[in-house]
Order: sequence, then C-alpha cells, then structure tokens
Amino acid sequence: MPRASAQQAAERTGARFARPAGSTACPCRRGLTPREFEVARLVARGLSTAEIATDLFISPHTVRGHLRAVFGKAGISSRGELVARLFSSWRPR
Repeated sequence: MPRASAQQAAERTGARFARPAGSTACPCRRGLTPREFEVARLVARGLSTAEIATDLFISPHTVRGHLRAVFGKAGISSRGELVARLFSSWRPR
C-alpha cells in the first residue's frame, strides 16, 4: 500500500493545518502542535491508538507520545478527561 502524502492524509481526515502567513501558532489549538491537535481530534471521534496511527501514517508509539504531550499541556491523565476538555474551555499549563 503506497504511503499518502501528509497533505493527502490531512484531506482524508478533514484536518485543517493552514496558518496565516507569519503565524507560529493557532489560538484555536490552545497551545497544541498541529499533530497533537489532530490526535486529540481523532480521540474525540472515538478512534483507538491503533486506528489513529493508521489514519495518520505514524506508529502507535508516536500516537502515545502525542497523547502524553496533550495530557501534560491540558493537565489531564485520560482520554475521557481529554474529550471533556475539548468540549469546555481550558488553557495549557
């Protein structure tokens, strides 16, 4: 199976990574990197670690690393808390 480009993967998952020229961060991502935000979005859709890895063409280990980073920034420790935070207002530490 051929690997899709990052752009094709983004289009397939509905990701929106574009930033205004000169911008270094998107305030809507609340301090998360684009990849952390994408992993969080897929968690909110109910995907497992393996499913997220397959969708983003990364390893499950990398998905877990992104989740650790998201959990640390949000001050949480579970996927359930992550989903709850995505639907409420929070600021990364």
